[in-house]
Amino acid sequence: MIESPDAVKELAASVRQVLTDFLDEWFARYGRDFVAHYPDYYMPVGVSLSEDEIGAVNPDMFRDLFLPELALLSARYGGIGMHCCANARHHWQAWREIPDLRLLNVVQPPQESAAAYGVFADHTAQMHNWCGDGGSWQFPEGARVVISAGADSPASRRWC
Repeated sequence: MIESPDAVKELAASVRQVLTDFLDEWFARYGRDFVAHYPDYYMPVGVSLSEDEIGAVNPDMFRDLFLPELALLSARYGGIGMHCCANARHHWQAWREIPDLRLLNVVQPPQESAAAYGVFADHTAQMHNWCGDGGSWQFPEGARVVISAGADSPASRRWC
């Protein structure tokens, strides 16, 4: 990636072509809406993906090699949902440049997730694995937060 960025871009374009050929056929056959791959959330339009490797690249590499591909996919399909469990806080401002970033899932320790709620409150709906401790949670004003609830029985009800 450092020594041959043009080769990386060429490979990425080939992979994008295979991916978009598949997705175009999938959406033509089965419709545009779906449940995202991880975590489970409904997408009426768009695509969802994981960007778990980006913690290992610097911000310039992200902007040069990753952001254009994410923007192209989002533009083509009408939005994007993104999961990331990498330590990637150094990319958060660039993530705000992804067109139609519809939902963001950051899987990090609680203090990092809390910071993400603040950074993306006015920009993107968020569904992180940590939603707060205790009986009431405080989210930044205007934040759009998906909180999932699950239970095997009434006694085992859990949130987030």
